[in-house]
Amino acid sequence: MEDKRKVQNIFVLPGIQARLFAPFLTMLVVAVVLINGILFVVFSALYRAFPDLTPEQGEALSQMLYNSVITSAIGLALMAFLGFALTIIISHRLLGPLVSIKRHMQSLIEGRYEGRLRLRKNDELHFLADQINSLADRLKEQGKL
Repeated sequence: MEDKRKVQNIFVLPGIQARLFAPFLTMLVVAVVLINGILFVVFSALYRAFPDLTPEQGEALSQMLYNSVITSAIGLALMAFLGFALTIIISHRLLGPLVSIKRHMQSLIEGRYEGRLRLRKNDELHFLADQINSLADRLKEQGKL
C-alpha cells in the first residue's frame, strides 16, 4: 500500500505532466537528430575530401563518427531523465495544490464541512484555500440552522 501511495504522489495529474514533458522530449529528439545529421554530413565530406585515406585512417574516422553518435545518444538519455525529473518537480509545485483543492471540494460536496484546506505557506493559491475554508464555514453554519 505504501509503494502505491508513493507512486501516486509522484504522478499528481499524469495527463498534464505528460503534456508538460512531451515538448521538452520532442525538442531533445529533434536536436539529437540534427546534431547526428550534421556529424554525418561533416564526416562524409571528410571521406570525400581525402579519398586516399589508408584503411587505418578510414577506420579511425568511422570510429570517431560512431563515438560521436553514441555520445549524443547518451546525452539524449541523460537530458531526457533530467527533463523528466524537472517536469515532476515543477508539476508537483504547480499541480499539487490543485489536487488538494479538488479533494477538499469533493469532501464539501459530500457534506463534510469539518476539514480544513491547508496548503504550503508560500503557495500562490493560499488565498483560494482561505476562500474555500470560509465557504466551508458558511456551509457548516447554514447546515446548523
